Amino acid sequence: MGKLGGRELNVSSDIDLVFLFCGTPEDQERHERAGRRLIRLLSEATEDGFAFRVDMRLRPYGDSGPLVCNLQALEQYFITQGREWERYAWLKARLLGPALPELEAVVRPFVFRKYLDYGTLAALRALHAEVRRDVARRELAEHVKLGPGGIREIEFIVQALQLVRGGRDGALAVRPTLEALAHLGERALLPAE
Repeated sequence: MGKLGGRELNVSSDIDLVFLFCGTPEDQERHERAGRRLIRLLSEATEDGFAFRVDMRLRPYGDSGPLVCNLQALEQYFITQGREWERYAWLKARLLGPALPELEAVVRPFVFRKYLDYGTLAALRALHAEVRRDVARRELAEHVKLGPGGIREIEFIVQALQLVRGGRDGALAVRPTLEALAHLGERALLPAE
């Protein structure tokens, strides 16, 4: 997910992972052991440093949830617990492994709604206001990444437009920010300010 999912990883990026498996709940422990091993391999410091900081908080139920889940559990989570900010995160989700159309069938309707949902618009406004308050509180107005008009805000606006319009315009359902920005520009959907 995140920068890794959007193929926008940079040297300071952590990687946001969600471990999914196909199978029954009885298979879960075996997959959890494999997941813990992978996290350790990626994040363990050696004499040469470490490969990546690994963040597992975007998985269903965050730190309080299981390390891995199957597709049925993921779909149930989206239906009963999925929040608006998670739609942002899952917009960047990219499968690392063989194609799994069943995953796309679960994630796509959660992220890209076919019909405009006014509750979504209100949630997007609230989320944006919260981000702005955090920037002001941390006195980051001049910060190129986090300040107003910075990289993070541009990404937020692009993703918000993708969430609102991507269910009806499949070209907007892309992961890389620059690609989405180009599609939004072609459609004259970018705010003037």
